Amino acid sequence: MMSTALKPSPSSPTSAETTAASRLRVLFFANRFGGGGAEKHFLRVINGLDRERCVVGLAVARGGGSYEPLLKNDVEVHTLTSQVGGSSMLALGRCVQPFRNLIHAWQPDILCSAMEFPNATALFASRIAPSHRPSLVLCVQAPPSRVYPGSSPVSRAGRATVRHLYRHADHVISLSEGVARDLAQFDARILSRTSVIYNAIVDDELTAELSDARGVPERSGPTLVACGRLAEQKGFDHLLKALALVRQKVPAELWLLGEGPLEAQLRAQAADLGIQDAVHFLGFVSNPGAVMAAADVFVLSSNYEGFGNVVAEAMACGTAVVSTNCPHGPSEIIDDGKTGLLVPVANPAALANAAIRLLEDDALRTRFVDGARATVRRFEAKHIATQYESLFTRLRSPETTTKMTQNNQQK
Repeated sequence: MMSTALKPSPSSPTSAETTAASRLRVLFFANRFGGGGAEKHFLRVINGLDRERCVVGLAVARGGGSYEPLLKNDVEVHTLTSQVGGSSMLALGRCVQPFRNLIHAWQPDILCSAMEFPNATALFASRIAPSHRPSLVLCVQAPPSRVYPGSSPVSRAGRATVRHLYRHADHVISLSEGVARDLAQFDARILSRTSVIYNAIVDDELTAELSDARGVPERSGPTLVACGRLAEQKGFDHLLKALALVRQKVPAELWLLGEGPLEAQLRAQAADLGIQDAVHFLGFVSNPGAVMAAADVFVLSSNYEGFGNVVAEAMACGTAVVSTNCPHGPSEIIDDGKTGLLVPVANPAALANAAIRLLEDDALRTRFVDGARATVRRFEAKHIATQYESLFTRLRSPETTTKMTQNNQQK
């Protein structure tokens, strides 16, 4: 029997149109797409999603973010306000109505956001959008109890937002097991619809950085490197004290990548410790991977983290790692004694001893670097994007959507 393919009538969709219609429509949201770890993670996930399965868009409250030019060409970027500088909160408030209109026009299956106040904006806009309600996926990038401590108005508002926000999401993505447990302190019911998916760390951009030697300092001896915002969270005051102890045995220097409000204070501390000539404040660099790769040991001195992206980045760059065993993240990345060293938080002596141990033992550094190769594969962007895609696909299924709607109606 001979079969004949039927030509579609003018009103019938072509196979290409049918395929396009069946693809997941995923809209990500950020306040401004640049400069932060959450945005860099989203960049890697967006670029890593399978285009045969997904149509991807990005909505931003403010345009001009430094990561926008790094997006794949097929990503639709929607700037919701004309605001460039000024208050982030003001931009988020102004974008709600145009965000609502975009959801109505773009018809996403999934709306995905990160961090509390952008998450709250996404929730509000998606729930008042006419005629279309996407599945809302909210990402938690840091332990809320640490981000919003004390009794300041911002902390009180942040804690109240956390308590009421995530119970209304269709799904929550936590970037570490520790952050998921922290979030559950606010509402234990959230855990039932929370997935832990680590941040995307390793991609072609990081690999390309390793061959870009621009701005990499000249070494004058054993070298430590640290990276992060110059703020209290990162514990750089403890790191400087540790460096002073290290230099009593090893003439090491420190490359410190990052900017932030404590720079002047840290420079003064280095001078007080007599190590100002050994500490190099490098500020923002476009190729941190190359700088990390050129050092002997990477040090994370943080008081807390949500995950510790830079730990995995340093491991991917082939640099041995010492990290505080801070909440949360490093202990989920490092196998202590096999792929790196973990030390107590706020303990300069322990940090110094671990750094000295690695600086003086070439074989141990090599063993840690070799052991870390399998670890970093867990953080490859394509692998993480596949996990996001799998979750998004489950959330779009009619059965799951119906069940989630019923659960929300019962609250």
